[in-house]
Amino acid sequence: MNSDLNLVSCIVRNNGSDGLLVGDSSMVLVLTPVQILNNKGNGAVAFSSGYIKFQSTGGHTIEGNSGSGIVADTGGHVFLQSEAPSVIRNNGNGLAFTNGSTGRIDGQNTIENNGAVGVRVESSTVAFIGSPAGSTITGHVSAGVVVSRGGELTFDGPHNIMGNGNLTGGAGIRSERSSLTLQNGATVSNNVGTGILGDAHTTVVLGPSASVTNNTSTGIRLKHQSLIGLTAPATVQGNGASNILCDSSSLAYGQVSGTTRVQCNEE
Repeated sequence: MNSDLNLVSCIVRNNGSDGLLVGDSSMVLVLTPVQILNNKGNGAVAFSSGYIKFQSTGGHTIEGNSGSGIVADTGGHVFLQSEAPSVIRNNGNGLAFTNGSTGRIDGQNTIENNGAVGVRVESSTVAFIGSPAGSTITGHVSAGVVVSRGGELTFDGPHNIMGNGNLTGGAGIRSERSSLTLQNGATVSNNVGTGILGDAHTTVVLGPSASVTNNTSTGIRLKHQSLIGLTAPATVQGNGASNILCDSSSLAYGQVSGTTRVQCNEE
């Protein structure tokens, strides 16, 4: 409870459960590059108002853990920041934020080949900030990103969700009962399946310079009273089916003109 720990030049590996577990209002600062490898549980977990801040001029490596690479749960908070690229790969899943947790992911990070889902945001609030470089989320067999149960997720900057999904219901991003914002160069491209699937009162906002392109199925698919708002110069083009497709209860608004193959009610 209420403990503070600084980690400097550490390797956390081959443990029988989680590699790093921070709870009960405790705080861990990772001050130089850390490796969290091959633990039988999750790589790093913040829960019950615990806080983990990865802060370094070098990049971090979180790889080969049986659970998720990083987890924030039940009011936990994770801040991942480094001046050099960090890698989160070959874990059971990538990043998971659940039960009222918060997260901020800064800079250039590669989140790849982490089982079914790269980033999961459930009933939590997460922001990816990229300047000048952003994160890449790729190689996940179900979806690159899943947002659910009132989650709020923002991609601000040149982040790329690419090369995720499968031929039977896969997607770059899936969202239900949640809000999703992409802006300032964020892209959803070359995924197998739908680029962005919004369901059950989801709101999707494509801000300036965001794009959804070259996905094998529909670019943006909205169902069950969901909304898509576009602000020019957002780009939705080159997708395998419709670029934007809504069911009869969903709606597109904003600067939709100029986007072809749109099948939505517009306001």
